[in-house]
Amino acid sequence: MTTPQLTLSAPRGAETRVIASVSAAHFISHFYFLVLPPLFVFVRDEYGLNYTELALAITVFNIVSAIFQTPAGLLADRARSLWLRVVIWAIAALVILAIGTSRVYLGVHYPSDVLAGYLVGTIWTATMVALDRVRQRRQNRS
Repeated sequence: MTTPQLTLSAPRGAETRVIASVSAAHFISHFYFLVLPPLFVFVRDEYGLNYTELALAITVFNIVSAIFQTPAGLLADRARSLWLRVVIWAIAALVILAIGTSRVYLGVHYPSDVLAGYLVGTIWTATMVALDRVRQRRQNRS
């Protein structure tokens, strides 16, 4: 009786970069959650919260993230029609505008802070899109 053998091929460069990028983003998200608890002392004093409320906020964030990240990732991966992508981007833009407006309305930030955040986000997004297009051109040449 023979034993089946599994042969593994070396991952391609593009696959390695994707895995490295996802791993780095995952590491950074966990790093932030390790950095947050030592800051609870300052947050608690500043906002008048107790530790239970702070832990509840992090728990709710993790649950919501777990519920919505997988469907959002699958939708983004499978969105091939232009109409669906436009709808997704429009919803994302409305959420971003609503968050910024709520920050000003609640008096947590000045309008100039929110506009600066929008500017930085726009510059970051434009830079990432430009770099992705450069990567695609290089990949198409090969």
